[in-house]
Amino acid sequence: MKPARRRLLQAALAALARPARAEGTGLIVTGDEGITSSQIQSDLAARLQRLGPVAGLRIAIGPAALHQLADSRWDGAVLSAYTSAQVWRSVVAALSPARAARWSAVYADPAPADQLALARRLLPAPASVACILGPDTAFLRPALLEAASSGVALQILALEADGELNAIIERSGRAQALLAVPDRRVFNPDSIRTVLLSTYRRNQAVIGFSADMVSVGALASTVSSVADTNTQLAQAVAAFAASGRLPPPQFPRYFRTVLNEDVARALGIRLDPALREFARRPA
Repeated sequence: MKPARRRLLQAALAALARPARAEGTGLIVTGDEGITSSQIQSDLAARLQRLGPVAGLRIAIGPAALHQLADSRWDGAVLSAYTSAQVWRSVVAALSPARAARWSAVYADPAPADQLALARRLLPAPASVACILGPDTAFLRPALLEAASSGVALQILALEADGELNAIIERSGRAQALLAVPDRRVFNPDSIRTVLLSTYRRNQAVIGFSADMVSVGALASTVSSVADTNTQLAQAVAAFAASGRLPPPQFPRYFRTVLNEDVARALGIRLDPALREFARRPA
């Protein structure tokens, strides 16, 4: 390769490696140059421009960007998005206490309170729900128990070893639905089909944690769009600009409901048309 072309290629590669900057609003770090990542970045950059200059902050879009910032020398505030609570906690746990205190997140997971509120609307009263938590998602127990205190009988099952999954699923059989949370020990490419088939055979619904999960066999889920998440991120950045501190890590505030009507019919569950209106929209 000629020297001039080599320099052009090196410059292009260097540009791809640099995170894109939202003019005057701090740095948006992306670990993926795909179409979805670009859409998220451009939408968020437009929202942040309205806030004016914000210094001392980086916004990590996705797990790769979060790991990138953790491995870097950046010592300011970090706001994570489009990453599960489990992954965010594992990354932050490896930081020094001083750095970790400046990191926060808008998790990709649906809020436990919203998911259980959806279960209450989906299931005949009294609604009974089981949830399997592994060691890395045990931190969700208090939030789940608090959210279930109004109108949902919740059974939390602890998965302590990978080989126990089938036995744990069997123990959940008396519940009308299984509430799925993003836990790699429970729901991964090898297990998710088994879980969905096992619950379906027992006429047990699954409340998923994404639109994709609903499309492959879960009954329903609350989901947040890019606009929903970016609105919440902009609100967190505005709070940082005003106070110099990020809000605590938080689950999605805004959402809509997605339903799988074929699964509902197969399970004999009547879906109230008003279920599709179960949502929380930005003002």
